[in-house]
Amino acid sequence: MKLINKRKNRIQGNAIVDKLLVEAWDDTDNQYKGADYDGLNCNEYRRELVPLMLEEQGKRCCYCLKDLKTDEYRKKGNITIEHIIPQSIEKEKFNSYLVAQELNDNVIHKDDFQRNIKQTSLDKYPHDICFSNLIASCNSKEHCNNPRGNKDIKPFMYDRDIESKVVYDAAGLIDCEEYKTSFENIGLDSPNLTVIRKIWRKLSSRIENPEHLTHDEIDVELYSLIDDPDYLKIIETFTPSQQAELKDYQWFYNYYKI
Repeated sequence: MKLINKRKNRIQGNAIVDKLLVEAWDDTDNQYKGADYDGLNCNEYRRELVPLMLEEQGKRCCYCLKDLKTDEYRKKGNITIEHIIPQSIEKEKFNSYLVAQELNDNVIHKDDFQRNIKQTSLDKYPHDICFSNLIASCNSKEHCNNPRGNKDIKPFMYDRDIESKVVYDAAGLIDCEEYKTSFENIGLDSPNLTVIRKIWRKLSSRIENPEHLTHDEIDVELYSLIDDPDYLKIIETFTPSQQAELKDYQWFYNYYKI
């Protein structure tokens, strides 16, 4: 797990949101129209926002650490923009996310944003479009943004000690009691991710250059899991496409190599 430093690109990120607000103001009706996430997620703003988020995240998914190719940011199907505070959160739950200073200092509930008053500058932004509340996720159906939906999580990506608190054990499972429920809600111990970590752990002790990893080498490690209680299921379900995807999780090679 990696700490995300939103301060790095906050000025540029806020400038993109400011541009949306300027263009969303309707002088005829004296109100903002389209100053919401649907407006921000259109190609015009997305192509500027996503590269900023990927840079902050080391070009990896904010949750599972999959390598997110920078040339894919134009394709909405490959990278999703994730809200740390869910878009549809009730006000009663909203404050629980403000334990993170990054959110407390920069975010207000979207219902508290005065949409009938033209504002030239903002101290805090509506949470559905606030740059501090947006991170880049992979588009897996099994884990991360999509299965999370509106489930509550703690803003662990802003915990300065997150990298030392989280451990990926020998079984490929993620271990951190403080954020256990959050990780469950994101599906970070999904079967596919667990197998990927197991294989990278084995590879980290056997190969010196993961850049040239071959399918044959992956197969060797896959079939070496014969003592695993889920061995047969792993062999049956770990498809060629998942083997190809394994290369996108090279971060775990370096994690286990240490």
